[in-house]
Amino acid sequence: MSEENPSSPENLVLLLSQHQESIFRYIYCLVPVEADARDIQQETSLALYRKWEQFDTSRPFLPWAFTFAFIQVQKHRAKSARSPLTFDPDVLASVNMWRIISTGDCGCWTAACRNSRHRRKNSSSAVTRGVRAPRRSWTGSI
Repeated sequence: MSEENPSSPENLVLLLSQHQESIFRYIYCLVPVEADARDIQQETSLALYRKWEQFDTSRPFLPWAFTFAFIQVQKHRAKSARSPLTFDPDVLASVNMWRIISTGDCGCWTAACRNSRHRRKNSSSAVTRGVRAPRRSWTGSI
């Protein structure tokens, strides 16, 4: 670290470079999606930069950084919980068509396409409106 000013931003960059992989692994253990973990790592780095002046250089850096990472994970989870569960109608149609092809039931391919387009035009289902539908158990097979 820099001898003249231990709280300089250059020292933060050095510490982040040294501990980048450990911070990412910690976040990735808490968030199962790698892209989300990378985003949270970036938010953590920004939060560390904003609070760098408050860091006590006599204490270890990594536990301090993990605290910020944990807070960012909590913020991400809260934000994710607020966002509505939505599915693009074309994605649902593609999944349905994949099921038809994989089961070899191509005789109803045309009907499935027609029904999918009709449902998109006249859609009032909870999923396409962005409202969470009640969980139902799956009785079919893929």
